Amino acid sequence: MSTNVDKNSAHNSMDALSTLVYTAKKLLKYQELFLVVVRGATIGFKVNVCDI
Repeated sequence: MSTNVDKNSAHNSMDALSTLVYTAKKLLKYQELFLVVVRGATIGFKVNVCDI
């Protein structure tokens, strides 16, 4: 009986881990997108200031 419980808890922790990894990957993707937008805005701002 105890082995069955151990398997279930191991399975649940694996699910939690995979969910965490998936979330982290999603956040990293959004962070990269955010950095690209910020970098683009910064470059655009510098160009506009130089044009003036």
